[in-house]
Amino acid sequence: MEKHPSITYLIEAGLREDQAMVYTTLLERGKTTASKLAGRLPYSRPMVYRILDELINIGAVSKNDEVGAVSIFECAHPLKLRDWMAKEKNVYEQKQKALESTLTDLISLYSTQTGKPGVRVLQGLVGLSELYEDVLNEQSPLCLIRSPYDDQHPEISDLVIKQIEEQVKIGITTQAITPFDNETIEELETIDHKNLVTRRLVYIDQLDLPAQIIIYADKVALTAFDGELMTTIIQNKAITTTFQLLFELIWQTTKTEDENIRQGLRDGTITAPRPR
Repeated sequence: MEKHPSITYLIEAGLREDQAMVYTTLLERGKTTASKLAGRLPYSRPMVYRILDELINIGAVSKNDEVGAVSIFECAHPLKLRDWMAKEKNVYEQKQKALESTLTDLISLYSTQTGKPGVRVLQGLVGLSELYEDVLNEQSPLCLIRSPYDDQHPEISDLVIKQIEEQVKIGITTQAITPFDNETIEELETIDHKNLVTRRLVYIDQLDLPAQIIIYADKVALTAFDGELMTTIIQNKAITTTFQLLFELIWQTTKTEDENIRQGLRDGTITAPRPR
């Protein structure tokens, strides 16, 4: 039999081919019994009954049962398919949220059992939020190298402020290597004390990194700020150890520079960051 032209689109929308075939045939035929409908389809009567029940469940078909009479089926208004898709979308989003809630633990278990690095690439503000949620879940100290390019994405400001507040609530400490900004050294030290941060200040031209680095637990996260906002999380002990050693090297070798910048900010010989 010739297929209705809408069948392809109904399949793309989420119906199975047999469901789309039964639906369009019933729509063309109008009110009828399952037996008569089966006569126009390449399916057995029991199979047509089953498919009709499935279409009833999603609201696409209705059934009229009268005592002592054969059941009559007819299509509901096609807009009911849109309602069904909206419900399916909501169910999908709930499933996706449930998966994301445990995905970090599953990746951690996979990496532990196989020794293979778990790598996740996350896009945009949603991806950065996912990283921050993982940081809170791990509840481990952070090592951070800030990118001076983060000012290219003002949309992250509120997210960062909220994240710092949440980290402080659960006692997450941070070692940070950062270019210094325009705030006074007194303001900076007050903020750092409040936010559980120990900081090394450097000149921008010393670490003109287009991506921020966060080292935590057995993971390294790199967030690119120069251009499109993108975060990559790598979970691997060897890689994390390598970044930790590099961080410690930079931490130790910038001690004198940090002291000079702080003194310069106090006595006024440094009033603004060096240009990038």
